[in-house]
Amino acid sequence: MVQRVLTHPCRLSLLLLAGACSGGPADRGAPEGSIGVTVVSDGWQLIGDLVRGSPAASAPAVLLLNQAGGARAAYAPLAGALARRGIASLRIDLRGHGESVNLGAFVPGEADALDLLKGTEHDVAAALSFLAHSAGIDSTRIAVVGASYSGEIAVLATRRERPAQAYVLLSPGSLSAASVEWLDRLDAPWLFVASRLERMRAVRDVIEMVLKSARRADVVLLARPSGHATDLLENHPGLAEQLAAWLSARLQPPRED
Repeated sequence: MVQRVLTHPCRLSLLLLAGACSGGPADRGAPEGSIGVTVVSDGWQLIGDLVRGSPAASAPAVLLLNQAGGARAAYAPLAGALARRGIASLRIDLRGHGESVNLGAFVPGEADALDLLKGTEHDVAAALSFLAHSAGIDSTRIAVVGASYSGEIAVLATRRERPAQAYVLLSPGSLSAASVEWLDRLDAPWLFVASRLERMRAVRDVIEMVLKSARRADVVLLARPSGHATDLLENHPGLAEQLAAWLSARLQPPRED
């Protein structure tokens, strides 16, 4: 059954829906100590920023994937919120986006734009492997955040390779029924976030599908102002902190009996 987290005014859902209890200026900035990295995938040089977790122990980590036409900079507030909880992160520009344009740049509306993005699931797999083999990272506690087109791609990549330990999907307009079914069967939590005022028909259709058919999703539908994918982080102050809290709770190490 879908969990509509919509009740208590200082829990995740209503914070997101109403924008209450929002975070302060610290939410806006990238974390200190970010390390520039390059991940190679199918000849693409994917540029990213790695933030390591607590040096005292192996840290959980989150892979942050840009939306179509976006870039990794949009995740700076979330990376900072995760770092304050001792969680590592890798913000990466997927092929054709941001600084990852050594083989071409994605330009929405151009005839071959979508062709340029074919194989992006390999980028996700390569980035997850990079994270899993990075020093100080607990490879058994890695989550993925996808936005818009990268939401479905994140699920596809982990369906084919190793599943993540948690998923956050921001306005995933291409999310398929098969991926929803797979996520429901998977023993991992997943959070679906979108705007109630979403203008893209594809996303509205996905919202309807998730509300009707998803059994294990946490669903958060945001009120005004509207926004799409990583734009929600800018339009809803405090969202980054709340997503970080959700991820932190689900990336805790297993309890010892």
